Amino acid sequence: MRLLLTTVAVLLALFTPISQAALLYKVSGNELDKPSYLFGTMHILCAEDFRVPEQLEQRFSEVDQLVMELDLTSPEVIFQSASLMVNRNGPYLEQHLSDDQLTQVAGYIQENLNMSIPRAQRINPFVLSTQIMIKQLPCANTASYEGHLLTLAMAAEKPIKGLETAAFQLGLFDQIPIQNQVDMIWQMIDNKSQSVADFKAMTELYLAEDIDQLYQLIANDPSLGDFQQLILDRRNQDWLTKIPSLMRERSSLIAVGAGHLGGEQGVVRLLRQAGYQVTPVN
Repeated sequence: MRLLLTTVAVLLALFTPISQAALLYKVSGNELDKPSYLFGTMHILCAEDFRVPEQLEQRFSEVDQLVMELDLTSPEVIFQSASLMVNRNGPYLEQHLSDDQLTQVAGYIQENLNMSIPRAQRINPFVLSTQIMIKQLPCANTASYEGHLLTLAMAAEKPIKGLETAAFQLGLFDQIPIQNQVDMIWQMIDNKSQSVADFKAMTELYLAEDIDQLYQLIANDPSLGDFQQLILDRRNQDWLTKIPSLMRERSSLIAVGAGHLGGEQGVVRLLRQAGYQVTPVN
């Protein structure tokens, strides 16, 4: 089923006419003194697919601050991230995997992450799944838009603001039952080829700048189950309580995961509903 959803999403991207497909948007009107810009990132991308649009750097030079999901330069965020990576809830892999599954997971983690099961279980399940995902990427070198934009902002001495705290982000996953999180880890290890296919499909949609199909691909991921609204829609709605004041305070480049831009509850549509003119910058 998951493979079918991935295939359908890619076919739709190839054969459906796309209106206003873009990753970079100008946000103006609604009593803003200067326009701001909204950019959809992919948090991690193979280096050979990493492209920095000329328009992005030009628009960044025009704004007065950078706004991201997290202010990765904040000592508080760095401290919270380090402390919240530690699992304090006991040996979750042993509790939620069968003996055969545990043996397979132990072998995979030892071979690929150089960790024993006791050591792996000292890590927050979400962090462990992220480490597995990075190890499974179909490339040796990776790049990050967040890292690139941070470098630009620090070089230009522009303020950096975060829409969330590290405690809030990691706290989202605490609301997902541990069994679901362990199931996600198991699926990534038991069906590595599907994980690689999912990442490839996501990359293709991102490079095509098709934010609506990218949203659908993420929202239809079976591993999210009933938690799609928690991870995507509710966060978008929360950001819309903060973004307007940040744009009024200073013209901003707002860089968030591209999966948050599309869909009926995506940031693009929510900003338009709030009275802003949101225009693609191609």
